[in-house]
Amino acid sequence: MAAALAVLIVFPVAAADIDRASLYRAQSVTSGTGEENRAWGLAPCLEEVLVKVSGDPRLIGTRVLRT
Repeated sequence: MAAALAVLIVFPVAAADIDRASLYRAQSVTSGTGEENRAWGLAPCLEEVLVKVSGDPRLIGTRVLRT
């Protein structure tokens, strides 16, 4: 137990190395700047961000995100 604690103190958790700002960023290519195009591009970006922030890959392609 003490060895495991020492490892955590010496080697910080990998989550601390994550660039937190990148968790909330995603990119999508659209063919225009109109409202319809923005809505089409927002959906995959929102899904990507929600999966990254939650850490739950089961959200990918779920119907909950499609509604």
